[in-house]
Amino acid sequence: IPEGFDYELYNRDDIKEVLGEKSWCISFKDSACRCFGFLVSKKRYIYTIDDDCFVATTPTGEKINAVEQHIRNLLTPSTPFFFNTLYD
Repeated sequence: IPEGFDYELYNRDDIKEVLGEKSWCISFKDSACRCFGFLVSKKRYIYTIDDDCFVATTPTGEKINAVEQHIRNLLTPSTPFFFNTLYD
């Protein structure tokens, strides 16, 4: 988790506890289980990652903070390399 961010981690048991008999609507056979975080969060920004994702690195092995870069892009008008729909 990048510096300055916090997180809440949910698993299948949490989904069953919160949704009860309706927990069937959150599939565990695909990425649909990530939707549960959107359902319960009260945060302004939410990001989800698959369980098989790893931190990206530069060719020299430095870790890339993808969340920080994405937020910076969202706060910046479009460039030839990034189209920001929040501004354009």
